[in-house]
Amino acid sequence: MEGYDLFWVHPLKSATSDLKIKIGGNRVDSAKDSIPGVILFPALTTPDIVWGCLPGDEYAELGRVTPEVLYAFSERGMLEPMGLRRDDNAEDQLDERAYLELDDAKIELLIAFRKEDLEEAPRGKRPKGVDEKRFIRDRVSCQLKVSRGLDPLRKYAPDAIEVNGVEAEPCSKPKLEANGTYETHSRFRGILSAHAVKLYEKNGFSVVYKVRVSKRILRQAGGPQPCTKNELLDGSLIVPRPDSGNLAKTNQDFLVWNAVNNGCASMKNGHYGFLMAGDDVQSGMVDGRNPVQSYHPVFFFGPTMAAVNIGHMADIHLVSRQQILAKSQARVIEHGDFAGKTIGGMVNVCSRNIVSLFEKFRSDPEVHAIVIGGDVVDFNPGAFAEDPTGTPGVKEIWDMVDMGSGWKQRYHENVDLLSVYSVIIHNYQQGNAKPVYLVSGNHDCYYSPFGISPRLFTGSRTNEGIPADHNLTFYEAILCFGPSATKLTKTGDPFDKDYFKWFYQVFTPFRDFSVELPKQILIGLRWGDAESLLLEGPSADQAGESVPLYKVGFLPRADHAVSDRQMGLIEPCLGKGKKGKKVILASHFTFTSYKETLSEAMANDAEWGDNRKEGDIYFNTYSLADMGTFETNRTKMFKKILTEDRSIHCVLTGHSHRRGLYTLRQGIATKWVGYNSVKTDFHVFPTTQGTGGSSDWAWPPPRRNRQNPDGSTNATCVAPWIIVSDSGGSVPRRNIAGEFKGLGSDRPSGTKVVFNSEGEVVNVRSVPVNIRGAHEGKPRIAVALDYYDIMCDEAFLDKNKGKVVVKDIASVAFAAKDEYGDRRPSLTFRVDLAAELNDNSYRIELAGMTLYCRSRMSRDGWSKFAFARKSNWQVHGDVVRASWGLDGDSWSDIRYFFKCMQKSESTNFLSLVFRPKPSESDKPDSPIAHYYDFESPWNFEVDLERDTSGILKWKTVSYRIKRVDKKREIPNHKARQEWYSEVYA
Repeated sequence: MEGYDLFWVHPLKSATSDLKIKIGGNRVDSAKDSIPGVILFPALTTPDIVWGCLPGDEYAELGRVTPEVLYAFSERGMLEPMGLRRDDNAEDQLDERAYLELDDAKIELLIAFRKEDLEEAPRGKRPKGVDEKRFIRDRVSCQLKVSRGLDPLRKYAPDAIEVNGVEAEPCSKPKLEANGTYETHSRFRGILSAHAVKLYEKNGFSVVYKVRVSKRILRQAGGPQPCTKNELLDGSLIVPRPDSGNLAKTNQDFLVWNAVNNGCASMKNGHYGFLMAGDDVQSGMVDGRNPVQSYHPVFFFGPTMAAVNIGHMADIHLVSRQQILAKSQARVIEHGDFAGKTIGGMVNVCSRNIVSLFEKFRSDPEVHAIVIGGDVVDFNPGAFAEDPTGTPGVKEIWDMVDMGSGWKQRYHENVDLLSVYSVIIHNYQQGNAKPVYLVSGNHDCYYSPFGISPRLFTGSRTNEGIPADHNLTFYEAILCFGPSATKLTKTGDPFDKDYFKWFYQVFTPFRDFSVELPKQILIGLRWGDAESLLLEGPSADQAGESVPLYKVGFLPRADHAVSDRQMGLIEPCLGKGKKGKKVILASHFTFTSYKETLSEAMANDAEWGDNRKEGDIYFNTYSLADMGTFETNRTKMFKKILTEDRSIHCVLTGHSHRRGLYTLRQGIATKWVGYNSVKTDFHVFPTTQGTGGSSDWAWPPPRRNRQNPDGSTNATCVAPWIIVSDSGGSVPRRNIAGEFKGLGSDRPSGTKVVFNSEGEVVNVRSVPVNIRGAHEGKPRIAVALDYYDIMCDEAFLDKNKGKVVVKDIASVAFAAKDEYGDRRPSLTFRVDLAAELNDNSYRIELAGMTLYCRSRMSRDGWSKFAFARKSNWQVHGDVVRASWGLDGDSWSDIRYFFKCMQKSESTNFLSLVFRPKPSESDKPDSPIAHYYDFESPWNFEVDLERDTSGILKWKTVSYRIKRVDKKREIPNHKARQEWYSEVYA
């Protein structure tokens, strides 16, 4: 596999200005009058793939003719017409001429021109007597160039392409139109975005041609001639404005260069990508040798190439301010024991994750192409460090990410999109580069930024999952971010379709597309121009009744997809319309994805979907089985295409941040009037730690003894395979057996999908990120416990309010006089935790408990009390209980504790360390031990209460350590600045 870049040179340099091109008959035309052109396809994230063989050096590099090559051509029915046979005498049979004749794949392009340039002289550039098609062929011959890889300098050979190797004709709808569908000769169809069309229309481009050229032009890649479009100036690459006035509007790179200006002077107006260093993109550090410009990648696959295996990633949610937060030296407990355990060191940085996934996919020989399923950024404006190498103080970080007044001076448009651009370019410029296809998600046009735990004026959370996405507890996230952590810059839906502009003017001009591969067709569908934030569906208590349930805060749905225009892109690819090739459909919105509170165990239950309604996907409403789905053409898509015809082989989606493999059962359910539906099944696909290698996972997934809507039972799992990938940047959701009420997590991951020679899925595996340090990117058990503790009493998660992790920590009562007398009291704490932590779905236990108190008794302002477990854990009703005493339990320890209680200040913290329970012969190991990081403790603020009872000399006293609601989530930022001025100044 090799990558190339096509580009259009205008104006031509003198070395090519006198070329003579024979365009037909006896006429010879001069090519000195070049014309501008805009290459629409291929584009950066809609590349072209050609396969087969090349002559000359490239032909030799392919290993010439081998039995494998003959076999590949024989399978395509290409040997017999030439009187050849398939045997081991390959080189005797198949010479270079025959080899090339067998292989007819060509490079296909869509190019936009200005109408006035195509008119006959004297008004236009076209000479009299030369028709428009021949004129375009002439200009393609001399102006289309190719370089090896995505080199910004684009060195090329000045030689013209053979005219006989160029085909050019107007598209069926030649006028450049927003939302218009355009197709090449055979392999590509796409719907143009209005944002891209607006850019090119205002610069005079109005006519679209489809062009086909021999892939032999790839032999011309590289050469001595640098492209006139890019020059070095003061060590940076620039796209200069041509000298002549009108020509300033004719250079495609210049058009893109001008369009991406985001007004941030320190970033050179956003005209350059960012540096790649180490394992991350350095947001804010301009790479002067990587200008933002138009790229048109073409990838050449060898003649033995069959199906294209895919590395799929979605929901990157790159947000550059995470790189700032990762520098924070703030700690929940500012005690010396926590040196080095800063909150910043635990922040999940999404940009590192996308770099890790790109590296894994690029180095995996089984992966041939990368598909990105939307939500590449969290929101459009981004904050970045002016000095990425510096170490800002805690207060300085608060100021850098501040969401208060004047936030627009700190947050700049397209910063995070520019970071994604830099990562993609870096992939293309490395060895083993892979083609990248990208579809848009709803977050890609979110304009208004928000804090790390945004709240309405009522105090209610608008998106409670953001701290967990960062692998932080609520308290940690808000402390790290600063006082503006709860602020919103806009109330209501942040979706604004106008901010798709950068996306479609730089990544690709096509909002939807289909591209033909050797054995498959890849279709990419955009999110749409709006989103729906309401869940509508049958209520949980009224199965079978036509009573809708509306609720705010569910996963947004794409209410403009799948549109009629998108359906018009899909349907020609189905069935025999494209040589019977297997169809892969990629989108950000889901087709089926179960609500995160539905566990994998329940989804795999033998009765799932048979006696419960949650497994149904309805045609005219929504359920908990299709969170984040689409709203338009549901009956045609689910009933006809997916279930009856089963003409789409594989669906790749994201959006729900929870991986799963879903299948549809045979038949349509009509049990409930007005609620025709299909039934779904859920399958867990495994994780691979390495790259490459074969899978030991049985395929297809095992059959289940379940009833289909058509009355049959025990149906074999068959396509379509609906694959939902984990979030690749944010920490995704994981619910194995109901643990943490569906608020559990897993490592950010992509998905590797392997196909056989016929384009059929034979393997699906999760590919997790691998981050050095930060415990390899694993979610922290402390975060899962914190969310469970805080969120489990929310009405929409659990009707049993008050069911928290830490039920009670109270000392055994002792005589009050013993606090001050010489008699040694017994100071033992009874620790009650939620009993389910002992269940087989958790099997974790408290392994360490330490209390930190702000006290004037200590030289550094802190007093530390470490506790040791004194008894085994025992289940008592809804709690699991053990006795804990001061470590050492000495008289001096206890006396010091009493003194500190009298002089403690307003902040005290408890630090809890959990671990998987040791193995027992009659009980399974902890099922969540592998998924979580147990090293970092769960730290939170507590109150210390002194309870007394009795009278006079019979009075008893006990102490209680209690987590108070008002201190569970939001720290006192101002107090910390006063107490720890050296850190928080």
